[in-house]
Amino acid sequence: MAAPLAFVAAAYNAGSIVYSLTALASTSFVYVSLFSEQKWLQSLMTNRFLIYTGTISYGLYLLHKIPSGIVESLRLDRNPFLPLPIIFVASYAIAALSWNLLEKPFLRLKRFFESKPAGRAGLAISVAEPSV
Repeated sequence: MAAPLAFVAAAYNAGSIVYSLTALASTSFVYVSLFSEQKWLQSLMTNRFLIYTGTISYGLYLLHKIPSGIVESLRLDRNPFLPLPIIFVASYAIAALSWNLLEKPFLRLKRFFESKPAGRAGLAISVAEPSV
């Protein structure tokens, strides 16, 4: 129900309500995907392409503007059907390269920087005994 409301709100330029409804719709979709007992939905949501896309999603988020800017600078956006596949494939390729060449090697270094939980010892305050 939230997704159609988000489209209606966007059509009426309702501003920030669109973002709230989109977040609600996305959260609902994730919830249904995780807890549904429908086998077709479980197999759809656990396919290798979607899982890998989730792995490189941060790179997609950060780097999608690069192919988009190139498409605009080359004026390929005049044709309404050409830019989307180019931007999608190029963004995916750049994010995959970023994951394999940058993110994964840096994540391997995590073991050298493990922190220890502070616990109560880190919060202890020393109270001196009053001298008599």
